[in-house]
This record gives sequence, C-alpha cells and structure tokens, in this order.
Amino acid sequence: MRVVLAFSGGLDTSFCVSWLVERLSAEVVTVTVDTGGSSAEALEAIARRATALGASRHVTVDAKSLVYDRHVSWLIRGNVLRGEVYPLCVAAERTRQAIEVARVAREIGADAVAHGSTGAGNDQIRFDVIWRVLLPAVRLLTPIRDERVGRDDATRWLVERGLPVPEGSGRYSVNRGLWGTTLGGGWTHDSWAAPPDDAWEAPEPDATGEDVTIGWAEGLPRHSRARRRGHPAGDPSCWDGGGRGAWLWWSRPRRGPRCARSRASPRHSDPTPAPRSRPPP
Repeated sequence: MRVVLAFSGGLDTSFCVSWLVERLSAEVVTVTVDTGGSSAEALEAIARRATALGASRHVTVDAKSLVYDRHVSWLIRGNVLRGEVYPLCVAAERTRQAIEVARVAREIGADAVAHGSTGAGNDQIRFDVIWRVLLPAVRLLTPIRDERVGRDDATRWLVERGLPVPEGSGRYSVNRGLWGTTLGGGWTHDSWAAPPDDAWEAPEPDATGEDVTIGWAEGLPRHSRARRRGHPAGDPSCWDGGGRGAWLWWSRPRRGPRCARSRASPRHSDPTPAPRSRPPP
C-alpha cells in the first residue's frame, strides 16, 4: 500500500512514518508543503529526517505564492480576524497544505493519505474534509487520532526504535508560516502560564529594527518597490533591502496588530479555481 503522509517533521508526523511502515507495511511518501515558515536548511533537514524514519520518498512543495494569492491576500482585504483579534494564519496554511498533498497523492496514484493531527483541534477537520472532497476514493489514515497516541507515547516509540526525535517535541510544537507563527503546548491549558523561552526563535545577533512606510493599493499592503518588483511572497526584497524577509505590522481602530511575513518563492500553477469576486471593502 502506498501512503502519502502530510509531513511537518514534528513529533506526531515522525511517529506516523514509522508506524505506517511497521504496522501496515506501507510504502510511505512524505510531503512537506512550505507555506512560508521554513528556510532552505530547515526543509533539507526535514527531508533527511523523513528518510531516516523510513520514508521511501520525500516531496517538498513550495506553496508560498499560492498561500498569499489564494488565502492571505483575501484575509487582508477583508481584515479577517477571528474574535476581532486572531488572524486566521493556521487555517489558511492547512487548507493549502491539504490541497497540495491531495495533488501529490493523485499524481503518484496513492492508495491512502494520512495526517498526524490529534482528535483535539481543528486541523483534523481541515485535512479530513478537503481530502474527502478531493480524494473520495482514497483511504484516509489518522494514526495519532485513531490510536490515541500522546506525545510521550510517540517519543517512546521513536526512542525504542532508535529513530530521530525532533528537538523540543516533548514540550511544545511550533507552526511557522507566511501569515504568522503559533506555538502549542501544555501552557495553553493554564491562563497564567507562558511558552518556554526556548520555544521562540532567537533573533540574529546583528539584527536591527527599522521603520517602514507601507502604501495600500486595492486593499493590499504595497511597499514602493513591491509594485515595481512583483509578487509579495515571491521576492523578499519587495519588503526590505537585505533580502531577509520582513515582519509587516499595521493597526486599525479597535483591531490590534497584525502581521505577514514574506520569503522567496517561485510562482507555479494552481489546480484550484481563483475567487470570482472580491469581498466588499
């Protein structure tokens, strides 16, 4: 059985690779969909981890431009915030990841698709619904949810088999993308608790701040050079002169700060139709 696994390289999906190979004798093809939060070095490390865990093949999909064009740009135009405060960064990224994994599954003729979501959050719904619509004849596997695997269980499984365990995976998980970064862990169950200090990415030693004035056109933020150079997600120099990518912050009345991050990516075709109309201003 050939299984395409949505693979982040984290603890849950690392467990899934080994479990699928051992318990189902599956040929596992891991797919990592880059939605803007991973460096080239990080993506290479994820690919190496997939191979070390037993994947027969690893596929990396660059979806940053698609995330911006089909999701983030419309969230910006509509000033979409859940509960007036939370930008829907993870929802947009998971939607695109599920679509791209489905595309790979169709291309290679997969017998099943799998994800590492638990039964506690919204990611399971995003993957399940999209795959059942796009891949109605393909089997859906959810080892973490179906086997009720906790983080300690997954860690123990990998350690017992001498397989790599992602650093810090026993205490927290990090989701980085074009539209934001979220952290998850035990502290989310305690209103007075905070993430551990090592969960945050340390700034570069020579990093300095600067003020950037952003103009708006057709409901989207445009740096002066962004209009001349092209796609916001495709050219980091649109956002700053150093090619490092940038955090863009702005405020609106009663609406708190929001941010978007730009990193380099080439554009490519998208199998899903573009929105037919714009939301009202």
